[in-house]
Amino acid sequence: MYAAPPVLLRRRPEARGSVALPIVGLLLVVVGGLAMPFFGTGKFAESSAAVRDLGVWVVVLNELVVLVPSALLAFAGTLDSVVFRIFYTILGVLGVLVGAVVELAAGGLASYQGYGLPKASIGVSIIVGVVLLGWFVGFAFLRGLALRLVSGLLLLVPVAAHVVVVRLALSSVPDTMIAGFDLAALGYLLCAIGCFVGPRYVMRP
Repeated sequence: MYAAPPVLLRRRPEARGSVALPIVGLLLVVVGGLAMPFFGTGKFAESSAAVRDLGVWVVVLNELVVLVPSALLAFAGTLDSVVFRIFYTILGVLGVLVGAVVELAAGGLASYQGYGLPKASIGVSIIVGVVLLGWFVGFAFLRGLALRLVSGLLLLVPVAAHVVVVRLALSSVPDTMIAGFDLAALGYLLCAIGCFVGPRYVMRP
């Protein structure tokens, strides 16, 4: 009789209560975005057109450009999830490729109309594109503590953007009228904390 081969156990992540942090955080971001001053209604109708325009752009950028990758980052870090980090990588690579196509189209149109693009700007665009591609591809290979720390630190960027940049841009507006920005910042902060806490790790096949 041959002995059964030993079962190899690996340290694997397992969801725990910390997963509630990004869920609640993302809900706060959405609610905060909807509460931001846009459409120029209510009290903001009395504000300047520039403030209302800023509100529109903040909502669009917050909900579409920042929220989706932030959600992927939040769950990738909190759950130490292969699926979410791969989705984040795919989204990032697609974003870089779309940006490259748009820039090439704009450059072709400018050349067609007789405007030459500076070689320096073309070189910078290529370098930035290569760096971004390297970053997104490299992110797919992060795991464990490195993944959680990187994801959490990246999620602190929108927190700072809402607290500092928006506050400076809307310094003349009463706090009660821009509470949505603070709510969104709190939501991203909860997402970052969820990444820092991370999942429970268990040994299993």
